[in-house]
Amino acid sequence: MDQRFPKAARLTYETDISSGANLDDVLCDAARSSPDTLPLLQYCLNELYRQRSENGMLRFDIFRQLGGIEGAIGIRAEQIITGLRSEQAAALPKILSLLVNVGDEQSAVTARSVAWSMLRNDEERDLVRAMVEARLFVSELTGDIPSFSVAHEALLRRWPRVVEWIEHHRNALQLRSRISSQADRWVKAERPRDLLIPTGTQISQAYGLLDLKGFSLSDHEFEYITVSMQRARTGKRLQLLVTILVAGLAIAAGLLGLTARSAQKKAEEHRVEAEGLMSYMLGEFVEKLRPIGRLDLLDDVSERALRYLANVTDAEENPTVLDKRAKALQTIAEVNISRSNPQKAREALIAARSIWQHQDSPNSQNSALLKNLGTNAFWLGQIYLNRGELIDAEKYFLDYKNYIERASRANPENIDIWIEESYAHNNLGTLSLKKGNLTNAQSSFSKSIELKYKAVSKMPDNKDLVAGLANSLSWLAETHAKLGLLEKAMILHKEEESLLRKIHSTAPRDALWMARLANTLTYIGDLHITQGEEQNAQEAYSKAEYFLLIITKQDPSNKSWEINLYNLQLKLLDATYNKKKLNIIKQQQEVVHEKLNDLLQTDPNRANLAQLYARAKQNLALTNHKIGNIAQSTFYLDESLKILNKQYKKNETDQQILALMANAILLRSEIEHSEGEFQKSKASCLSVQKMLFRIAENSSDYRILAPSVRSYLCTGESEKVQKQIGKLESMRYNEQRHRQYFHLHQPAKGKL
Repeated sequence: MDQRFPKAARLTYETDISSGANLDDVLCDAARSSPDTLPLLQYCLNELYRQRSENGMLRFDIFRQLGGIEGAIGIRAEQIITGLRSEQAAALPKILSLLVNVGDEQSAVTARSVAWSMLRNDEERDLVRAMVEARLFVSELTGDIPSFSVAHEALLRRWPRVVEWIEHHRNALQLRSRISSQADRWVKAERPRDLLIPTGTQISQAYGLLDLKGFSLSDHEFEYITVSMQRARTGKRLQLLVTILVAGLAIAAGLLGLTARSAQKKAEEHRVEAEGLMSYMLGEFVEKLRPIGRLDLLDDVSERALRYLANVTDAEENPTVLDKRAKALQTIAEVNISRSNPQKAREALIAARSIWQHQDSPNSQNSALLKNLGTNAFWLGQIYLNRGELIDAEKYFLDYKNYIERASRANPENIDIWIEESYAHNNLGTLSLKKGNLTNAQSSFSKSIELKYKAVSKMPDNKDLVAGLANSLSWLAETHAKLGLLEKAMILHKEEESLLRKIHSTAPRDALWMARLANTLTYIGDLHITQGEEQNAQEAYSKAEYFLLIITKQDPSNKSWEINLYNLQLKLLDATYNKKKLNIIKQQQEVVHEKLNDLLQTDPNRANLAQLYARAKQNLALTNHKIGNIAQSTFYLDESLKILNKQYKKNETDQQILALMANAILLRSEIEHSEGEFQKSKASCLSVQKMLFRIAENSSDYRILAPSVRSYLCTGESEKVQKQIGKLESMRYNEQRHRQYFHLHQPAKGKL
C-alpha cells in the first residue's frame, strides 16, 4: 500500500447492496487485470481514502462519482484546474499542446515529455507545479534535462475538458507530431536545406500552426517551420521575380522592336535599357545564389532568356545592346555549366562569342572587349576539357591567353587583367599536366602564381583572388607530385588549405569555399596514401566528405560537387580497406557505383565522370576477387576496360587513362594467376609493359611508375626496372597495395 496512508489507519471496504460486490474485490480484480492499471489504482485509492466515511470505510458511491479507476484522475484534475486563478487556468491549452501527441496513422493519443524551459511565463509554470503537487503530472529528468509529463495517460482520455480540446485540435496535433519528428531529424543532421518542409500544401499547413491561438511549439519545431517558410518565400520570390523580370523585359524589348520607324531611335534606347537590366539582374541573381548553392532556381529563367537572346536579329549595329546581350548569354552559360548541361552552355557561349568577335579587330585596344572574349574562350575550353577533348580545349585556352595578353598590352596596370592572365596560364598548365608535359605545366603554373601574388599585393582582402592563388598552388602541387617531389607537393597543399580556411572562417556557410576546401583535403589525403599513411589519409578524406555532404544537400543539382563526393567516398573505402569486412565494403562500393551510373546517363560525354565510373568498377573487381567471386570480378574488369579504351581513343596523350588501364590489366593478371592460368597472367603483364614502356622510361609520376614496376615484378624481371624502383624509393612511395605486391613478388622471381 502507498506510504502516504497513515500506518495506523484501518481501512474497510463497502459492499454494494444492489450487486453484492465488495469494493475491495473490484479494486483487486482491476489490479490483476493489467499492470498498467496499478498507477491509476493507486490514484483512485488515494481519492477514496481522502473521501472516506467517518468510520474509515471506502465507499462505493464515491467510487462511482469518481468514474471508476480511470475516471478518478479526470475528476481530480478538474478540481485542481477550477481551484486555480483564471490566468493560470487559461494556460492549460498551451501546456496541452506541448504534452499531447496524436499519431498520423491510427490517431492514437499519447503523451510526451516537455522540458521546463519550454514554459514561457509564471502562469504556465504555476499550473504545471499545481498538477505536479496533485500528482497528476510528474517532474523528472529526461537526458539530464529537467522535464515534466502526465503521470497517467488516462488523464488525456478521462478528463472531459482535455478530451474536448484534443478532439477540437486533432488535425493540428497530428501535423505537429509529424513536424516534430522531422524537426528532430533536421537538427540532428545539422540543419540541411534538403530536410526542410517542402513548398506547397505542407508549408501552408505548418504556417497555420504558428497562427493557432493557444497552441505552443517547441523551440526546434518553431525554428524548423520558420526556416522552412523563409526558404519557401525566398525561393518563390526569386523565381517569380526573375521569371517576371526576364519575361517582361523580353516582351518589352520585342514590342519596342516593332515600333514604327519614326520611333525607332526611342525603341532602341528602351531596348538597351531593358536588355541591360536583364543582363544585370541575371548576373546579380547568379552572385546571390551561388554561395548558397541554389543556381537551380534559375533553370527556367535562363532557358527563356537564352531562347530570346540567341534569336534576336535587330539592333545589331548598336554596340551597347550587343555587349549587354553577350554578357547575359555568358551568365546563362555559367548557370548551365554548373547544372551539367554543356550543350545549352555551349550554345549560349557561341552566340556571345559571335557578338563580341563581330566587334573586334586585329588592332583593337578595347581591353574590356578583349577580356570578355578571353573569358568566353575559357568557358568553351572548359566544356571541351570536361569532355576529355583536349585538342579543342587547347584551341580555346590558347585563344583565352591571346585575348588576355592583348588586353594586358592595352591596359598594363589593370589588376583584373593580371588575374585573367594568371588564369589563362593556369588552364594551359592543366592541359600540359594531362598530356604529361610536366616541364610546360610547371612553367605555366609558376607564371600563374607569380601574377596572382602580384595582384594579391594590391588587393590582400579580395577573397576570390586569394582563392585563385590557392587554386594555382594546388595545380603546382599536383605537378610536383607527378615529378616525384611529394614533400614539396604536400607543403603547397598545406599552404593552399591555410589560405582557404581563412576565407572559409569569414563565410562558414558559403558552399563555394567548402567545395574548395574539400578538394584540397582530398589532395592531401592522396599524398598521405602515397606515403603509406592510411590513418592520416582517412582523416583528411573524412574532413573533405563532411564539407561535400553539406554542399550537396544544399544544392543536389550541382553535378560537379556530386561527382567529387562519390570520388571521395571511393577513396575513403580504399583507405579503410583493412578495417572493414569485405562484404560491407562491397555493398558500399555498389551504392557509389550505381550513383555514378545514374550520373553518367545524364552526361555520357563527361570524361572525368566516365573515368571515375571505370575506377569504381575496378574497385568492385578487386573486392569480388578477394571474396572469391571470380566471375563478377572479371565482369567488372571487362566493363572498366571497355570504358577506358573508349576514352583512350579520344585522348591517347592522357596519362591518367593509361594508369587506370594499366592497373585494371594488372588486376586481371592477378586473377588469372590465382586461377592457375600462368601464361595468360604473364601475357597481361607484358601488355602493361608494352603500354607504359615509352612513358615510364623517363617519367617521375608515381601513377605511371608504380604499375610499370609491378608489371616487371609480375614477369620476374625486376632488374629491368631498377631505375624506376629507385625513383619510387627516393620519393618514399609506399602505397599499401603496391607495397604488398612488391613483397609478394620479389621472392617469386622467375616463376611466371
